Amino acid sequence: MPLNKEKISAEYEQYKDSFKRIAGEIEDSLKRVATKYYSDTRFLVYIPKLRIKTISSILGKLERKNREDQSLFNKEGEILQLVTNDFIGGRILCNTQEDVEELGTIISKSNRFKVEKEDPIKKQNGYTALHLDILYETFWDDTKIYIPLELQIKTHLQHAWAEITHDDDYKPDNNIDIDSSLKSYYKDIAQILSGLDGFLITIRKQKLSFVTPPNQLNAADTIINSKTLSFSINKYRRGEQVTNQEMTILLRRLKEELYETIEDIRLIFEDVKIYDLIKNAKEELLVYENVTPFELVKYGSLIKNNKLDYFFEEIKADLGFVKEQCLVCTKNLTKEELEFIKTKTDSDIDFYCEKHRDSHFTNTCSSCGKKTTQELCVNCAAELEANKF
Repeated sequence: MPLNKEKISAEYEQYKDSFKRIAGEIEDSLKRVATKYYSDTRFLVYIPKLRIKTISSILGKLERKNREDQSLFNKEGEILQLVTNDFIGGRILCNTQEDVEELGTIISKSNRFKVEKEDPIKKQNGYTALHLDILYETFWDDTKIYIPLELQIKTHLQHAWAEITHDDDYKPDNNIDIDSSLKSYYKDIAQILSGLDGFLITIRKQKLSFVTPPNQLNAADTIINSKTLSFSINKYRRGEQVTNQEMTILLRRLKEELYETIEDIRLIFEDVKIYDLIKNAKEELLVYENVTPFELVKYGSLIKNNKLDYFFEEIKADLGFVKEQCLVCTKNLTKEELEFIKTKTDSDIDFYCEKHRDSHFTNTCSSCGKKTTQELCVNCAAELEANKF
């Protein structure tokens, strides 16, 4: 039976908006991974806009593989899968190879990302990346569906080199002489890039090491620097330290906010209202943790300068939150509405206000009691599936 191009093309056009919505979901989920990594390391990662495979690319791939698919979807039991494993493509760009590996681990432990294949690629031309074939779990008209996602995790250096050599991967077969002449250069550059990765890993370890505070300061030590700031942190938060990476961020922030002396720092640490304001802001975002010295200095410097709006927006961004809106009426959710979605339902990406949530979460999980669209919530269904093996 020949490949049914007309039907697949029609289905692609019919569900194009749904694919865009799901790509947005995936991008939000990846941003939450980036937020967790920033919280753990204070290293930023960059997530470019996701790419949805065009219908011409899909049909071309199916033809090259002599596939005879009659639909864009394959159904196995109650799970729907799309016909190509790279229907949606994404990238995460980070600093070092160790970051690549740790981000891959975080993703593999996520409930929404089911890693089907993990492929660390290292080509002779220097291209290096971690490729993950993923099934992203979501819902489609109240039916669980797995969307194929090809995710590439690479360092900024690896990405830059991939962009430079991109055209060479698509040269016609008759350009063998050109490829041959470049091969030795690529090999040399690949070795250089590998060496640079080694240096960057050493730098990373240094950045993640803790700053050791001095036992005492001299009378002349009044200007804010790594020495005086670490001493002040240890003085007011005995035994707590910051990493070199955190120290760099804090010194930059204090310079931007025109803090000059450790007397300015004292005013932040001794102001109980600043600590309470930060703690309350975290709890409103459903983060029930004490305020760290890093947070106290970073956000406290804004609060002390009466930049409350800037503070609230920054802490939301740092903790992975935005102004969540109801998908039906686009109304901004209240604290109580957001907490209900986070704690009483199985959704971590779709948000509904009190008026519209009951029409979406029409069922109650028979195992844990959470609001859901199915008989079992996402987590309980996953546990049940895992226990079968």
